[in-house]
This record gives sequence, C-alpha cells and structure tokens, in this order.
Amino acid sequence: MGSGKSTIGPILAEALKFKFIDLDSYIEKKEGKSISQIFNDSGEKVFRSLESGYLLKLANQKGLVIALGGGTPCFVVNQKIIDFERSVFLQSSLDNLTKRLFKGKIHRPLIANFRSIKGLKSFIRKLRKERRPYYLKAKYRVRNDNDRQKTVSRIIKKINSKINS
Repeated sequence: MGSGKSTIGPILAEALKFKFIDLDSYIEKKEGKSISQIFNDSGEKVFRSLESGYLLKLANQKGLVIALGGGTPCFVVNQKIIDFERSVFLQSSLDNLTKRLFKGKIHRPLIANFRSIKGLKSFIRKLRKERRPYYLKAKYRVRNDNDRQKTVSRIIKKINSKINS
C-alpha cells in the first residue's frame, strides 16, 4: 500500500509494450462500486473473494502488468494464483509511505480513519512487518525512491539480467 504500484505500473507496462491493469480499479469498474463501498457494504471477506476471482481471470492473460492491492499476496488463495517468479516488490521507506498514504487516506478503507501522521506511521510499520514475508516471495525487489523512470529502469534491468543469465 502506497509503494507506487499504480504509478510505476503504467510506465513499466508502456516500456514493455504491455497493458496495465490496477487490480483495485479493475474490481471497482467490474463491480460498479469503490473498494471502500465494497468494504462498507459487504465486508472484507466478500472483497477478498471478489479480488481472488478477478485475479485468477487476469493471471492467465499474457502481456499484462498488474498492480496488486497491498493485501492481495497475503492470502493463500491468491498466493496460488500469483506468479512470484515474475513479481516485483516495490520497496519504499516508512517515511515515504506515510507521507504518500496520509495524503490519499480517504480512499483507503484500512487507513481512512487515521487523524495523525504519527498514528498512521505506527500502523504502517506494523502492517509492513506482517506483510513483509509475503512480499519477499517476489522474485524482484526494487527500491522506489520517488524517481519513476529510475525505478522502471531498475525493474527492467533486473528482469533482463535474469533473462540473459
């Protein structure tokens, strides 16, 4: 959450001549509701079920860069769908994540009610610790330090070094 997947993904897809899909946006379009509305109306369990179904549908398609939601790889059913050998874990500092997320927290059900940066930072620290083992399953780990082109170049370099070795 907040690592830059929705920003870096389209740039990477364009560089690779692939199509970009943000899984959360895809779900919103298909369901006709925002993620927040789905959470509020039906709960996280229903959202996660929808997420898994749409992920499965997209995972079998070629030529896609898919930005997963921050919690997507943390569920066993999704881990069976995700091709971790072709996955990228975008890493950002705690301070960068906190700043990015605080600005847009209203659109994120898990953090919408945080009133202070300090409280949000503490929550993000805890969430990162819980989710890190799942994120580390990704084949590629790339630092996203707010330079979009540099981040995309790093990803492409890592992918190409694997192909050429």
